[in-house]
Amino acid sequence: MEERKPSKATLISLFLFVVIEVLGFSIVLPLLPYLVQYYGMTPTQAGLLQSSNALAQLIAVPFIGALSDQYGRKPLLILCIAGTFTSFMILAQAKSTFWVFFSRILDGIIGGNISLVHAYVSDITDESNRSQGLGMIGAAFGLGFVVGPALGGIMVKYSPQAPSYLAAALSLLNLVMALIFLKESLPAEKRVVISERESIFGPLVRQVQDSFWDHRTSRALWLRFLYLIAFTAFETTFGFFNKALGNDARTAGYLLCWFGIIYSMIQGGGMKALKARFLEDDLLRWSLVILAVFYLSYG
Repeated sequence: MEERKPSKATLISLFLFVVIEVLGFSIVLPLLPYLVQYYGMTPTQAGLLQSSNALAQLIAVPFIGALSDQYGRKPLLILCIAGTFTSFMILAQAKSTFWVFFSRILDGIIGGNISLVHAYVSDITDESNRSQGLGMIGAAFGLGFVVGPALGGIMVKYSPQAPSYLAAALSLLNLVMALIFLKESLPAEKRVVISERESIFGPLVRQVQDSFWDHRTSRALWLRFLYLIAFTAFETTFGFFNKALGNDARTAGYLLCWFGIIYSMIQGGGMKALKARFLEDDLLRWSLVILAVFYLSYG
């Protein structure tokens, strides 16, 4: 079997793509509690704001993935990036709570960019180098998290809308880069073909069924689900916790910056060294234990 080895140019393009994408949403992340105060939202509305984005992603991302299996990764990536750009522009110009909610829900519905990038990496790699490719994406995610929150903390001193405008500009840059430099990773002969009588989402239903019937895959999905619940809870409450301690948005950005530095170091080089010494299953178990201790200390 011929080894699939992505070119350096492709990996660099994907790395920059993810960095810019993460920069966009991480710029806004530590500012949400202050935006909530600016628009006069209640604590319940603040919680629903984040939940609405996550719920929209939960519903939409599997369908976006199914469509990318049928029509290719690049068209769906372009659609998602354009949706992210639009959502940030709406957030920047929002005059009421309704439009703030609308922007976050829109970003959730058409915001499957990172999921599509993971699928893209899986297309251009094989088992021998897939973990390295995904580790690079993780490092890019961490790097974006290093710069984004700190940059958002600096921008907010000009106005509450300034970080959203900057995030929109970065999304627009990503859109241009994807249109010019990104090549399609899923050739036509490997795409899912559906019959005329079959629903367009028939392959998705079968894939979900097969995943839950397979013991190893279903266990991995449940672990991912529980991990995302914990991470989303941290992500959602961090800004409010920081604000309760009397810190401003800039401090929240700097704290998240440190989180990004550690994350990037582990994904960029630490994970490769750990995999050389330990089994992946053991790494997963200990990672979850360490994560639980971290969240307990945070609480």
